[in-house]
Amino acid sequence: MKKYYLILPTFVLLTVTPFTFAAVEEGISLKNKCIKDYPLVNGETDHNLLSLYAQICDSKNKKNDELKNKLLVQAASRYQELGKSYKALQLVEELNARNINHTSLTDTRFLAGVSIANTALNHMRQEEMRYLSADLTYPPAKDLSDIIRNSLPAPDTSDAKAVVIKAPKKSTRKTASSTKQTTKKTTVQVAKPKKVEKAQSTEVASKPNTNPFNSL
Repeated sequence: MKKYYLILPTFVLLTVTPFTFAAVEEGISLKNKCIKDYPLVNGETDHNLLSLYAQICDSKNKKNDELKNKLLVQAASRYQELGKSYKALQLVEELNARNINHTSLTDTRFLAGVSIANTALNHMRQEEMRYLSADLTYPPAKDLSDIIRNSLPAPDTSDAKAVVIKAPKKSTRKTASSTKQTTKKTTVQVAKPKKVEKAQSTEVASKPNTNPFNSL
């Protein structure tokens, strides 16, 4: 009977599929069906990633497609954060194929692509001891560099001091109230008619004739 007690636990361990324990981390375990539905998570041990898939595979969320899609978007971002760029890109492609688009997916695609490009470039320079080729690899790299240069983030103005525009000083001269309007009096001087003086008749006395021949 003792032999049966020893053989039984061994038999149970052998019959349990390895997938059941493939994703165990801090008490989080994914069922075999969940791993079959989402094979990318197979072999993963990150607690945050497993927590996302545990919610995705939860029977309570079976019909909640909106929630599951949001969780998958987060899972793609988590793959990228863990340095697993190929898995991140694969999940992004799957979601885009289902017409699921999000700015987070675009960021994940970009970051994963940059990581893969950096890895290849470092391998080229450090392991293969060569440069980018002028006709094959350099032109697209330069185009990407130009696009990145034109897509620089806007400058941070959170610490910038506010510009205060001072109003011009008011004149010290006293001004009359705008409600009171003063009008200058205008006087029109009319020329008085000139008096016409009557001409005085003056008799001109005839001078005596002093010619001695007038009497003749």
